[in-house]
Amino acid sequence: MATNSSGSVRESRHYLQMAGAEARERLLLAAATLWGVPTSELTAKNSVITHAPSGRRTTYGAVAARAAQIALPDPSQIKIKGPDQFTLIGTEQRNLDVPLKVTGKAIYGIDVELPGMLYAAVAACPVFGGTVKSYDFNAIKDRPGVHSAVMFGGKRYVSGGVAVVADTWWRAKTALDAMPIEWDLGANADRNTAEMFEADFESMKETGTIVLEEGGSYAAAKSKAAKVVEATYTVPYLAHARMEPGNATAIVTPARVDVWTGDQAPDGALLRAADEAGVSPDQVFVHTTVLGGGFGGGGGSDQLRQARLPSPRP
Repeated sequence: MATNSSGSVRESRHYLQMAGAEARERLLLAAATLWGVPTSELTAKNSVITHAPSGRRTTYGAVAARAAQIALPDPSQIKIKGPDQFTLIGTEQRNLDVPLKVTGKAIYGIDVELPGMLYAAVAACPVFGGTVKSYDFNAIKDRPGVHSAVMFGGKRYVSGGVAVVADTWWRAKTALDAMPIEWDLGANADRNTAEMFEADFESMKETGTIVLEEGGSYAAAKSKAAKVVEATYTVPYLAHARMEPGNATAIVTPARVDVWTGDQAPDGALLRAADEAGVSPDQVFVHTTVLGGGFGGGGGSDQLRQARLPSPRP
């Protein structure tokens, strides 16, 4: 269910077509059963099922509930359309969500509001793998609306940090900014780009390293070349920063866990929420909102790790 590299349709087209083809066959069988005619006499096009001999017509919506209860006699007979039958694939279509986005009606994770909810502003260690050495909650505990501060860290987090919880996000954020925090920068405190590139190049010399080749033999071509030009190309580390800051809302009760978030991999979000809450996945319900950009940084559900913090304590 993940959306990556703009490949939801491009990489999953076969499976999406199979799902559509099965739905079509179920709808045809539902209409055939309703009218007492063979499916071979029915056609399905533009969300309408037609029985040409009698002139009867019905819509997909009218028989959808009946179709959902039907088991296909032979699922192996489901056939998907070939390119010569495509009517939508390869054509330009309107994005139906654009009006919602440009009018501000689209609901992103950051727009979710629930009765009585509290808001948290989070600061993580600025160095990857670092954590919190100490923080002074007493310095901010009497500020208006401030509820508590919660430290997080450990194996589940790329970096440890602390969250301030308050009755509005702005109060949480301004209190967090004012709270003294001392960081433990950890083993990566003095690492730099040059060291990381050097480690990358050294890893290529390790036994078992596989170098991929495409289109013939590089070694053979090099041996016959009159001149060999060698160059090394590198790219810097890039931030997977999206337009919408990572965020999530969570309600955790003994019976179930509900989370609201935008995520490139909602199925992964469900598993992560279950892991964080210590419950089985069937107790978790993910309410997927619109995501304000992905770019690879909108998957992995790190925001759920912070939303599902332990019960806040001053």
